Amino acid sequence: MAGMDAKTGRRLEGGRHLAQSIGMIASVRPGSNSVPLLRSFGSENMDMIDRPVNGSFAVDTYFAVAESIRKWEDRLRLERVQLSQPQPGRVALYIEGVDTATGEKISLETEVQR
Repeated sequence: MAGMDAKTGRRLEGGRHLAQSIGMIASVRPGSNSVPLLRSFGSENMDMIDRPVNGSFAVDTYFAVAESIRKWEDRLRLERVQLSQPQPGRVALYIEGVDTATGEKISLETEVQR
């Protein structure tokens, strides 16, 4: 599937488009005005935005992200989610899974906007 790069407006395909999509899903609070016609779009991950990044936060994030990917991104069969904090106030997700269209393994990284 192809789409548009949210930052440049250029064509975006494959794993890069999937990474952008997952980053958007993980960065939108359900019920927000970010996607007005899909009020349930997003991830409960955003409810944890002010929590300290610790073990409890990681487990809750894994669950919230996995559920939102399962619900909103049918191009990926999720196998693994990992979390890192590259800088204070930023959280990166490392995601592994299988492309449902091709059966290929996919590994990608995306940042969650907090």
